Amino acid sequence: MVWFTSNGERLGTYDGHSGAVNHCDVTFDSHKMISASADMSAKLWDVYSGKCLFTFPHTAPVRHCMFATGDSMALTVQLQAGSAKSRISIWNISDELTDEDKESLRDMDLAEGSFTRAVWAPLNSHIYSGDEDGYVRIWDVSEGKQTFQKKVHKRKVSCLAQTVDRNLLLTASADMTACLIDMRTPETVLKTYVSDRPLNACAFSPILNHVLLAGGQEAQDVTMTSSKEGHFEVDFWHIFYEERLASVRGHFGPVNALAVSPNGKMFASAGEDGYVRLHHFDSTYLNSTY
Repeated sequence: MVWFTSNGERLGTYDGHSGAVNHCDVTFDSHKMISASADMSAKLWDVYSGKCLFTFPHTAPVRHCMFATGDSMALTVQLQAGSAKSRISIWNISDELTDEDKESLRDMDLAEGSFTRAVWAPLNSHIYSGDEDGYVRIWDVSEGKQTFQKKVHKRKVSCLAQTVDRNLLLTASADMTACLIDMRTPETVLKTYVSDRPLNACAFSPILNHVLLAGGQEAQDVTMTSSKEGHFEVDFWHIFYEERLASVRGHFGPVNALAVSPNGKMFASAGEDGYVRLHHFDSTYLNSTY
């Protein structure tokens, strides 16, 4: 669905997937969107008309997708299912896609386990991935080979987020921690944010030295507890001091996604309670120097 952020009105929907839609990404000019689905496909859409422009076939459910810088390529993350390995695939994105484009440009397979997320490095030369075993890996795009790996978390990497310049990487994990990594020197974890709940989502503020973290108690246990005990707040942390600054309540189920607007004046959170909540920052927060 697409919504107006000014008044919360729903503008329209993109109909075409036959399974759960796990993720989507929009081009820099907001003309195209790519979506990843459990129906074993990723789809390319025209944002304004809602028309499906192309379908990229996969052999297992697709968990994540992301356009490259320049929007001429996109990556998708396929889960492990049956005999199909977990895979990161790179696809051509052009105005005139043909049947030949149903074959990926490059594939990067994980020998064991399953990828959870993947993001492009600056200049599209490498891809950073997170997986269910807590590893962050680096892949060379031109050769499709792994060049680096580090076990950053004890449990799965639930989310990866980047700064606007794509130099800093934030990882959120089910082990109740989030880590800050310089993408130019990934050997060292710069900062660790220790939470009191499994983390499902993370995001950077584009204007302040803050990171947003959210998650909550496992879904199967939610019916046995109150929202307060489930820890479904969105927490704000200082990026350098590793200090929790504030919490925003509202969801009564685990929070699975966070996004901050490009101007840094609002953020959205999506939870298993069936709500997407849009929060507008007040002048006190926006004028903060901390």
